[in-house]
Amino acid sequence: MYSVCNLFSFLFCFCTGNTVLALIVERSGSFIRKQAVNRDNLYASIFRVHQHSILFVVSIAALAVPFTANRGLGYSAWTCLQWGFVVWNKYGVQIPAKGSISLSYISFYFLGAYLGIHFHNIRPWLDSIGRACSVRYKLMTAAIWLSWLAFALLHLQIWYWTRSTGKEMHSLIYELLWNGHTMLSAIVLMQLAFYLERRLPNLGRKLLSQLGDLSFGIYLIHPVFLAVYRKFPWYKGSPLLYPLFIGGGYLFALGMSWIFVYGAIR
Repeated sequence: MYSVCNLFSFLFCFCTGNTVLALIVERSGSFIRKQAVNRDNLYASIFRVHQHSILFVVSIAALAVPFTANRGLGYSAWTCLQWGFVVWNKYGVQIPAKGSISLSYISFYFLGAYLGIHFHNIRPWLDSIGRACSVRYKLMTAAIWLSWLAFALLHLQIWYWTRSTGKEMHSLIYELLWNGHTMLSAIVLMQLAFYLERRLPNLGRKLLSQLGDLSFGIYLIHPVFLAVYRKFPWYKGSPLLYPLFIGGGYLFALGMSWIFVYGAIR
């Protein structure tokens, strides 16, 4: 399934002539640089789309040893690695589209790996919303949800201020708010998923379960459908229709990706 989605995405870029951002990893002691590649440079594209597979293996290997699995020490180290790359990129190599490089969000991989390894210990807390639980669990939940709300509001506010005034803050502030917002959102949504599993009817649980099973394929293929949707900007510059255009893109990309991935594995 992974290979099918990657191949489909690559062929889409190849046939439409889109420029693909990629990396060349040189010998030890050299640095990472960006290269804009076209149809003739296939090796860099292959490297880009297989970063996820490589990092999955690395994350399991890194967190499997006692030192890195001990009380989140390994996760903290990989978060420092991510921010080391972010700072290096800002003041050093300055890759414009660093989002195409997995090092810019590697902490997400290791958060998932850490939660997976320690899931038997973490699950009681994740499943504590709406149940009788200890004060410790309640305080942890309140801290996570309030932190998530604070990051979300600050993240939205700073971008509203930027777009409405044309002014900008230091780029690392945007990076920090994005990182905190998305990371905490993942944890909040995991807790919410456990709550919904108990509250939703059977059909709702089956749909969400299927969405979870297909999520990686949907993640890989959704940019293709999103790119197609954006070819038709039907909102015509209207500020009132623009939110509907964005929402429609979300539903279109999700729905079409869901159908495609489901059909591919049937």
